[in-house]
Amino acid sequence: IGKKDFELFVEGLKAIPGRDIHLILDATGSMHGVSTFLIPVLRVIVVRSGKVLSAITWFSDGDAETYVGTMGAIFDQFMQGAPFVGNNETIGAALTKAAKNTSLPGAYLLIGDEPSDDKIFYSDIPRPVFTLPLGRSDPNTLREYQLLSDKTDGKMLHLQFQ
Repeated sequence: IGKKDFELFVEGLKAIPGRDIHLILDATGSMHGVSTFLIPVLRVIVVRSGKVLSAITWFSDGDAETYVGTMGAIFDQFMQGAPFVGNNETIGAALTKAAKNTSLPGAYLLIGDEPSDDKIFYSDIPRPVFTLPLGRSDPNTLREYQLLSDKTDGKMLHLQFQ
């Protein structure tokens, strides 16, 4: 009883400004394999950030949908509604839709595994974007996530399991 299988650390998490965060989540086919463990990891990230989860917006193939409510309700809606199919990472469209669909959070937290397939209009993003690339081996993803963070006064975060 009380045994831990792993410990999760997210370097830079405490730097997220404001009272709340809005998660922007990749729901393409490449994320299908991680969908079962994604919600527990996201819960830990939100709790350890000390912030309130205000919304989740998922993106795939130009589609994006935003969910609001309590943390549990938001995660339930996400798991039921996110398609986890498609191969177009439309991060730019997701950020635009997220800003239009809800009130502005303290920051956005983008979680995904590939660079965007659409154009990102950095100056139109109203809050800092903190990025958390999964599978950090792709240099194009790392470069784009770092650039997005830099241009919006956010920070690229790093996930570590121990």
